Amino acid sequence: YEQLRAGYAKYTGLAGWACRNLLELDIFTKWVLQSPANAKRFVADVAIDGTELFESMKAWLLHFDPGAGTKELDETIRLGHERRKVEGTTGKNHLEVRNLADAVGMTADYKRTMKLCSKLVHPTAWSVISMREEEGEYAAFRVILFQSGSRFGLDAYNTIREHLFKDKSMTPRIKN
Repeated sequence: YEQLRAGYAKYTGLAGWACRNLLELDIFTKWVLQSPANAKRFVADVAIDGTELFESMKAWLLHFDPGAGTKELDETIRLGHERRKVEGTTGKNHLEVRNLADAVGMTADYKRTMKLCSKLVHPTAWSVISMREEEGEYAAFRVILFQSGSRFGLDAYNTIREHLFKDKSMTPRIKN
């Protein structure tokens, strides 16, 4: 949300990234809280995603410096694969938010938000040649992104809150 506020104030691209991230957090939240199996799979995704992260870091490093030492990366990758075995993680790839959006009934939100945000944050012919940050409709996108991102963040918060209140043994602690 802090990035969304900063993007709203200063930079449309950052507002786009933040809106997208809040959408993804909303989707993850809804999916994780659907079932204990989903929550367990999400936790297992730490090892899957982490292993993929370090494998891609190694590939990136070796692409730019073929003679680079990767001893530490190799050990981290080995430990990630070991963790996956110990945890019995069955997924081969990390969770894809687009698939989770379908599972929680947010396909339209996902498709529309990702398309818009992608156009705003990635270089395209239009953005490279004709985009002027302070001009016209482009600057007006910030309002839409701020409103949508705020809604996604509040939806995630409310989903968690409702989940906690369903189980009377769980009492949410709210910091002042």
